[in-house]
Amino acid sequence: MRKMPPELSKWVQKKIKKRETQKAFFERIFEDSKLSKDFVDFVIKNPRLNKSIYRFLSWTISPSQWRTWYKKYSDAYNDYIHQKWNKAKCVEDVLRIVPNFSPWALKDRFGVIHLGQVPKEFGMEKDFNELLEKIRTCKVVQEYKRIKALENNFKKFASAYPEIKKIDWYNMDEKTRFLSKLLHQVTAKTFMLQNAHHKYEIRFLCNPFSCKMVFEVQTADKKFILKMAVNPVLKILTDEQRKEAENQAIRADSPYSNALMEFYLKLNKCPHVCDIQYYTSEYEAVLYKEEKGIPFISPHKKWDFYDLNTKLLKDMNRLGIYINDVSLANFIVSPKGILKVIDIGHASFANPMTQGIPGLTFTFGNLSGQDYLTHFGVMSMED
Repeated sequence: MRKMPPELSKWVQKKIKKRETQKAFFERIFEDSKLSKDFVDFVIKNPRLNKSIYRFLSWTISPSQWRTWYKKYSDAYNDYIHQKWNKAKCVEDVLRIVPNFSPWALKDRFGVIHLGQVPKEFGMEKDFNELLEKIRTCKVVQEYKRIKALENNFKKFASAYPEIKKIDWYNMDEKTRFLSKLLHQVTAKTFMLQNAHHKYEIRFLCNPFSCKMVFEVQTADKKFILKMAVNPVLKILTDEQRKEAENQAIRADSPYSNALMEFYLKLNKCPHVCDIQYYTSEYEAVLYKEEKGIPFISPHKKWDFYDLNTKLLKDMNRLGIYINDVSLANFIVSPKGILKVIDIGHASFANPMTQGIPGLTFTFGNLSGQDYLTHFGVMSMED
């Protein structure tokens, strides 16, 4: 027999009738609109119980009635979310429930999407935007974009850099080494920028195949990490530009996807999330305080998805976030011994009791080549 989670048991004891079985109680729960709303509210306010509640209920309610029951729950859940959505004063009011709201839904509801606060080291929001513009248009970034533009035309690339003919361009390892070395020559040196009476020493942490640019930003006494779209759509005047901006946002490992997942985790006080500070959709940029710690060293030769997620990122998993890109470079160990995810990358969100909402949410992209959740999930479907 699967036990009811203790927190749920306390809630049930306040609502259940005398001599009523648990099975009977949960089967009648959606006959009472107030009771069903209270139940969904309990689920939403206890996000870490999501899977344990689902497992208990799927065992308690008879198989012949389970899908019907879950459909009723889905309807009540959707009504609940829409009520929260209509009353929300800021994105954070709904983001703490689920992290996968679509950019068009958030922009229609809240306008320009801002999450968190600009740290005082960067001044006001307008000052931070001015700095982003200076970084976006600086010489180092323009040279990086010039080289990346050649990547799609081997003939032009070979004309500009003849040494490329010495490698197998279609061998991913050789191509990565060549581009990394070439781009490192362009981006290795730090550069200085001044904005709003502040000076910043900036280093471009260049990844040749990322959809975003990453910078280390040194202020007078702190270090920050800035991630920004390579070509943010700054002015949306046409439907084509709007779609381009939306497609950039929902791309796997985008600043938007990263920011939504990380702020969701931060709002729910997850210890594994990095110190995210601010996100703006104007430049598709997200800012973090640099995490202090030591490199994560795997106790195994190959640390796989299942072990890393279930053994070292338990709290993140309880909140429905699963890391797909398990490269050790994406993690550090904090001074308190906590594993921190410094690049959430191509993560997935899956929580059975806080499902997607038609018209409001989307499914996070994943280009890491691993997606265990999808493969395991289909095993519960009938052939």
